[in-house]
Amino acid sequence: MPRMWPGRRSYLRRFIHGRSELVKIMKGEKDEPWSWSDEREVAFQAIKYAIANNAMAPADDKFQYHLACDSSKQATGTVLFQSPGNAPNTESTCSAEHREVERTIMFMSFKLQAAQRNYSNSKREALAVMRALAEVRWLVVASP
Repeated sequence: MPRMWPGRRSYLRRFIHGRSELVKIMKGEKDEPWSWSDEREVAFQAIKYAIANNAMAPADDKFQYHLACDSSKQATGTVLFQSPGNAPNTESTCSAEHREVERTIMFMSFKLQAAQRNYSNSKREALAVMRALAEVRWLVVASP
C-alpha cells in the first residue's frame, strides 16, 4: 500500500512541487524491501503539506463550478473545482492552460454499500455524480 499512495494522488500532482522526486523516495526501488524511514517521512510530510496548503481555495461565485467524479468497486470520489480563467457559459476547461489555474474547492468520497459494488461501472460513475451533486447542491445551485 505505501508504494501505491503517491500514485493515488495523481489528480493533485500539479499542486506538489517536485512531486516526481518525492514519489520516487516514497516508492523506493522495486527489488528493495520497503520500510518507513526518515527520508520517506520527510517526503510524505512534503506531499501532505502541498495537498493541504496549495490545493484548497475558497469558492468564488463569479466562476463556474466543475465536478470531476470517479468510481471504483469500493468507493466513489469527487473533486469540485473552479477555473478562474474561464468565464461562465463558455467552453470546457479541459485544456492545459485552464488546468494550471484550477482551484480545488472540495473533495468528497463515499464508500459503496455491498449492493452498490455489484453495479456496472457506468452506474457506479452515475452514482458518484448523483451523490456529489446532492452534497454540493447548496453551493452550486445559483452559480453561473
